[in-house]
Amino acid sequence: MTYFAKLCAWFALCIFSCLGCNGGQQVIEGRTIVSGKVTLNGQPLRGGSVTFISKENDILSKTVSINSDGTYRTDRAATGKSSVTVDTESLKFGNMAAYVPIPAKYTSAATSGLEVDLKPGTNENVDFALEGQAK
Repeated sequence: MTYFAKLCAWFALCIFSCLGCNGGQQVIEGRTIVSGKVTLNGQPLRGGSVTFISKENDILSKTVSINSDGTYRTDRAATGKSSVTVDTESLKFGNMAAYVPIPAKYTSAATSGLEVDLKPGTNENVDFALEGQAK
């Protein structure tokens, strides 16, 4: 093997070692992977967003879109206890077909009653079952 080939092989090894093999998930200290489903009266919410607001530092918040089957996923939620809000109002201005009105209490961390305690690593099936009618 020539010196150039050895150098290229070493360089490639270094690059792949730095990139890692985590399936495209970027691990950030203090952040975690969370996924689940949002339903309203037992039916999947067809759009909107879920926001995780850290109770330790409210600057550490993460908003993630709800997919058309009611699921969501992020790898950027803060670990620890968080208040959670759900919003669908923004759909009125971009995707009216997916808009479903939800009770207003779920749009505020002070009134939603939704809380989670996210552990480092992966948090799956973190589901939110909303109940009630929009007013």
